Amino acid sequence: MVTTEITAIEVTSGARRLAADLKSACEAGKKIVPFSALRCQRLPFATKENVVFLNLEDHRQILEHSIEDQVILVETGVSLAALDEYLGRTRQWLPLSFGLPSDTLLEAIVTGDGGALSYGFGGPRHLVLGLTLALSNGNLIRSGGRVVKNVTGYDLTRLMIGSYGIFAVPVAAYLRLYARPERFLSFAVADNDPLRLLACQRSLAHLGLPLVCAELIDQRLLGQTKDGFLLLVRFAGNQALIEAASPLVRDICKAHSHSVTPIDEPEKETEIWSSLTKVERTEAAYPLELTINRQGFARLWQQEKALFDWPFSYGTGTGLAKFIHSDLGEPEKMVDKLSAFAKRNAEDLTVAYSDSQCLRRVKRLGLDFNQQEQLFERLKKQYDPSNCLNPFVCLANV
Repeated sequence: MVTTEITAIEVTSGARRLAADLKSACEAGKKIVPFSALRCQRLPFATKENVVFLNLEDHRQILEHSIEDQVILVETGVSLAALDEYLGRTRQWLPLSFGLPSDTLLEAIVTGDGGALSYGFGGPRHLVLGLTLALSNGNLIRSGGRVVKNVTGYDLTRLMIGSYGIFAVPVAAYLRLYARPERFLSFAVADNDPLRLLACQRSLAHLGLPLVCAELIDQRLLGQTKDGFLLLVRFAGNQALIEAASPLVRDICKAHSHSVTPIDEPEKETEIWSSLTKVERTEAAYPLELTINRQGFARLWQQEKALFDWPFSYGTGTGLAKFIHSDLGEPEKMVDKLSAFAKRNAEDLTVAYSDSQCLRRVKRLGLDFNQQEQLFERLKKQYDPSNCLNPFVCLANV
């Protein structure tokens, strides 16, 4: 069990001070993980004396905010909840899902996980325009900028997003903002057949309405004891449009399911999406992430129903399935079954999970990973030759 004795780098004087702290830690042989100790506390490597967990609580300033251009420059230690509250004053919005008050912009960037709102807005890869990055040698570099046209040639910004901090630590980010929607409206569509619910989502997508979330989930993730699945859909936009479209949406959902429940009260509507994000990211869970397209997901359901004994969610837009385990050893068993499925169906799958040695072990099933591994090695040598930035990320072919 990790205790408060685990060392954390306290950032007190901005990006340059952080870069200097990183350099000192690396020279001292420390291994730096860009997450809180709480998030990693059940992983065996977290108790090692040389592991340092970043603490950027004092690194959360708003550095620049152009309301007209809908762009903001902010330090990455800011919590997503605090940033959302700040942007609400100007009726602007950063569409990233968060479940806990402690969820930070840094974690969203290094994981690349924007939650359910990635369906409508693409997650951090589309919302982050530029980064200031601290390297393990104490240098600061910048990628991208405050406008999309600054991103030309080799896109270092997108490469850093979802990298789990293995090359550099993002310390500040230019973010693309949106007007805050006037109205949110969600529907919980229930059925025992997930493929019927996927067909429902496809019908809703063809309406041309502002559908911003569409998650297929096991009801157990929301504390339900009964078997069955939900398609959670969320619309956001002009109030008159959303209200006028509500009856049509309900009719389409009824045609594909056993029951349809509108979630209209603002507090309840916000809470259900927050609860989904929270259960996927709790420190008590070990999610196995599987990237698989809709056709592949349908085949997986038809051929490997035993895999669905574990509660799961599936992002219908991102193709990302998350199977939630409470035992660190279970994901590896699941990978064996997925590997056999990939070979049998000539599927190209990517899985990622935590194990006793790695915070994130990434495996490609049915794909050649050599080019990615070579790129990984070149960038690692260029940006972190001492291998002190999150060495607990592992890549492998299967």
